[in-house]
Amino acid sequence: MRAVTLPEVLPVQFPREAYVRSDLPRPVYAFDIDGVLADTRPVHGPALEAELGVTLTDGGDWNSFGFAHPDPAVMVRLREIALDRWRGVAHQAHPSGADVLWQLHLEGRLRGYVTRREKAMHLLTLDWRKQHGFPFGPGLRLTSLGHGGGCKSLVHADAILVEDSPHEAWSAAQNGVRVRVVRRPYNADFEDRWQQNRADPAGPDAQTWCRIDFISDLQELL
Repeated sequence: MRAVTLPEVLPVQFPREAYVRSDLPRPVYAFDIDGVLADTRPVHGPALEAELGVTLTDGGDWNSFGFAHPDPAVMVRLREIALDRWRGVAHQAHPSGADVLWQLHLEGRLRGYVTRREKAMHLLTLDWRKQHGFPFGPGLRLTSLGHGGGCKSLVHADAILVEDSPHEAWSAAQNGVRVRVVRRPYNADFEDRWQQNRADPAGPDAQTWCRIDFISDLQELL
């Protein structure tokens, strides 16, 4: 066992003994932002419902903040305004998120960030990370794939992707990348399918399902 050298000042302080690690290889991670580190849904949900004049349910995709509605016209409008709200609202950070990422960073196990936020939002996202005490710097890449861009898993193919979106998790796993899905109410159905299919090692997508796992809290990554 050997201790990791701590910098003089940390934005978030931890007990020094928290940074003890073994010399065995340990997983490295790349983090999605919205839904994993940024708590977007409680911020946007009431505002979106008020603007649309409807009650939204869970089950939507990343471009609607995980919200859904049975009326296709409502979903079209929801996706239109979601990107503007992405740009304009200061999201809250999930509790303990910065603490976990700093520990991973100091252990050399934080690869970077990957997001569907457009490149025009890079400065906003960088400011958000600074405001909430998340690690940043030249070695921690923020990659924006944009609205409808490529697969997140191809950005950090050597890392485990930490994600909340069923669509993104499945796409990454299909590309051979391990995924840790953070449990949220809107991905509960996906977890049910995951549990059912993992029980069948001979199933047609068995290898893909086996690359996925679920966590309840980011602390489980340490």
